[in-house]
Amino acid sequence: MRLLSLCLPLLLCTSACAQPAPDADSPDVFRDDRVGLAVTKPSGWVFVSREQSMQNRSRAELEDEALEREVRREANAPTLSIAKYPEPYPTVNPTVQIKHLLGVGLSPEETLNALVEAARTGYRDFQLVQSVRKAELSDHPAAHAEATFTMVVSEGQSYPVRTSMWAVVRGDDVFVVGLSAPPSGPDASADAFGEILSSVEIW
Repeated sequence: MRLLSLCLPLLLCTSACAQPAPDADSPDVFRDDRVGLAVTKPSGWVFVSREQSMQNRSRAELEDEALEREVRREANAPTLSIAKYPEPYPTVNPTVQIKHLLGVGLSPEETLNALVEAARTGYRDFQLVQSVRKAELSDHPAAHAEATFTMVVSEGQSYPVRTSMWAVVRGDDVFVVGLSAPPSGPDASADAFGEILSSVEIW
């Protein structure tokens, strides 16, 4: 349940480290030497605070109530969250979230397959549009998949979402990356997501 509970918020992105401030010399760069992660956001995008990330996930409604309670736990906050627009945002805000997990000990494919199964439990219409396959990110073995689902929030609204999921393995640790946006239109953000992924450094 621990691994599964960390998946679903990432489709919206120690294992519960606080989010440090961006690099003072480079306001678009997030760097955390404790976990060995650096990411550069596009100019104009924003870093989302841990508190705002938790507020956002408190609005999400999942099919499984026990899983919904798990993903709302403070310990399951992302290591890093980047969004196109400041939060709160009324519809689907293009978002990148990264979660560092200690001592998982699974391959990238095993990790991502577990996350896919969790997503199928949480979202009734979750559907893979690109199956889990081997990849590489920041010179580390990784797995990648893409999917669509409908996000339902507590106010009763629902929104279509397309997500790109990555699992990157460094030793026994895993970095889970979720990139989510509307499936089409100006906020689909494919170019920005590519820019962010190419900036990821894991050491």
